[in-house]
Amino acid sequence: MPSSFVRPGASPGEGRPPALPGPDPVDGIDVNSVRWLAVAVGFLGTLLGCQPEHRMAHPEDPEGRYKVQISAARRLLDQKVDWANRAEWEVQKQGAGWKVYAWRVEHPEAKGPMRYLPWGYFLIELDRNDQPVHYKFGG
Repeated sequence: MPSSFVRPGASPGEGRPPALPGPDPVDGIDVNSVRWLAVAVGFLGTLLGCQPEHRMAHPEDPEGRYKVQISAARRLLDQKVDWANRAEWEVQKQGAGWKVYAWRVEHPEAKGPMRYLPWGYFLIELDRNDQPVHYKFGG
């Protein structure tokens, strides 16, 4: 008789071996601890995997050499977040287009990369005509 079969009228659990008290041991390993460890490692990996390779040290001037790219990215950012007015900008050439990072300033009194949280950025990719083609929120 299959172990999942319950005779009509039988009480739940009747005919099954009694459950052991405490954690569910498998060959002496606490399965619940292994599960929590797996969840923690997965969370940490996700958190670290979603960051860009670095945090910007020196922002670009929005009126400087990348004025056109920052302006295009700013128009998109204004539609998506409420912190666009305090963003600082990083621009990188990518093939025929651009990657524009808008870094959310969290600690204005700090210097360099410590002004931003590692996940506090918005990435806007522009094509060769400075039109947004993709964006990704980093935090």
